[in-house]
Amino acid sequence: CFAAAFMHGERPDVRLALLGFAAAALGLLSKGLIGLALPGLVLLIWLAWTRQLRKILRLPWLRGLAILALLALPWFVLAQAQFADMLGYMFGKHQFGRYTGTTFNNGRPWWFYLPCLVLLMFPWVLFIRPLRARRPDTGPADSAPNAAWLSLLWIWLLAIVGFFSIPNSKLVGYVLPVMPPLALLAALGWGQWMRNKPGQAPKLLHALALLAVLGAVVVTGVAGRYSDKKGTADIARTLACQASVGDTVYAVGDYPYDLPFYTGASRPMVVIQDWAEQRRSAGDNWRRELFEGANIDPLAGQVLQGPEALAPASQRPGNWLVMPRGTAPEQRPGQWVEVQQGQAWTLLRSDPVESGGGAAGKGPEATEHKGLPGCKHQGNDQRQH
Repeated sequence: CFAAAFMHGERPDVRLALLGFAAAALGLLSKGLIGLALPGLVLLIWLAWTRQLRKILRLPWLRGLAILALLALPWFVLAQAQFADMLGYMFGKHQFGRYTGTTFNNGRPWWFYLPCLVLLMFPWVLFIRPLRARRPDTGPADSAPNAAWLSLLWIWLLAIVGFFSIPNSKLVGYVLPVMPPLALLAALGWGQWMRNKPGQAPKLLHALALLAVLGAVVVTGVAGRYSDKKGTADIARTLACQASVGDTVYAVGDYPYDLPFYTGASRPMVVIQDWAEQRRSAGDNWRRELFEGANIDPLAGQVLQGPEALAPASQRPGNWLVMPRGTAPEQRPGQWVEVQQGQAWTLLRSDPVESGGGAAGKGPEATEHKGLPGCKHQGNDQRQH
């Protein structure tokens, strides 16, 4: 929106500029300061490259900033009022701290995103349109408007990849904002490459599209098999059909991210760790995510309990325990009874059937009330099992 406003003429188009401010507010709400910093960085470099910096002063700043504040500020004000230090944690630790620090997860070399982008856009990355003109207003290959738009796409791509290549912590998702300009550059390059080959274009397009689809299918299959080996789908089927809605699931040793998805459970899991030690020694991992979340929301702390909670929980009906397969017995104190050994996780319940307690020993009338929402896809055989 901002680029189109600047390309409108000597004075930026007011309506497009105001839409740009509204979009900036949405970016601020979705990604924090990054929602402002990245578009601002791209536009600033592009305006300098195309010699349009003077137009910045002609933006409708008062109306634009009023729109940005009206859309974005209420959420931050309300969130800070409900959760103390939320703004400091969000902007200080996870915006500035994560960018400048070296202790966050997934440290990678500076060139990490280059092969990622090639793989994400393969095979279309082979056709990206080069930036041939030295300056958009003097380049021999394109008219000034076309060259200006082409330079915007390249600056958009290079500025964001460069920005995220600086910090030590790198995740593939960080560079997803460059996929639109990369796709446009590939489309422009494809059109230019096929200009003198009209007869070959349909066949080659179909072949490359088929190659991309086959690649996606193969990658999805490999990812699915990896998830089956690491996930909780097998024990989740049993838990969903044998547990009751009011039961509590305890997790020890690791965090089963996918378990609530498969079971449809509405009650939060109780996560067992030595949280005092974790606060002293945990790195940038899921444990830190949980206890730092509990720092902001005290209610979240109720589901973070120590190992001493396991033994009493094993004596109460309606409790379940999940832990990585191969977990040492001393990490599950109490009278837990093994129900199932999955590929990666083990499922246990509290009281044995013989004791007559818990959902498993409440008699036939309790069976009607058993089953979490995830059980409905498993059939009657699994429910009766």
